[in-house]
Amino acid sequence: MSSSSSASHCWPDSSPARIGEKKLGRETYESGFLPKIGPWAPYGLLFTIVVLFGLQGGTITSQPLDSTCPWPGARSSLRPP
Repeated sequence: MSSSSSASHCWPDSSPARIGEKKLGRETYESGFLPKIGPWAPYGLLFTIVVLFGLQGGTITSQPLDSTCPWPGARSSLRPP
């Protein structure tokens, strides 16, 4: 992070938030851009999930708790006693 970054920012300098802030200025970015795009964020997330299941749904449903699961203990914690 550059030394001119404020302590309230935890984004790297190359993140979209920092790029938008540098291009538009902090005030315009926070009072103009974010309020306009904010209501669309849930639709973007939903679209991403739909596309993910559309492309990988067969894999996800055929191996829901495969042994390659990245979360330790996931299989044992979801198995009935």
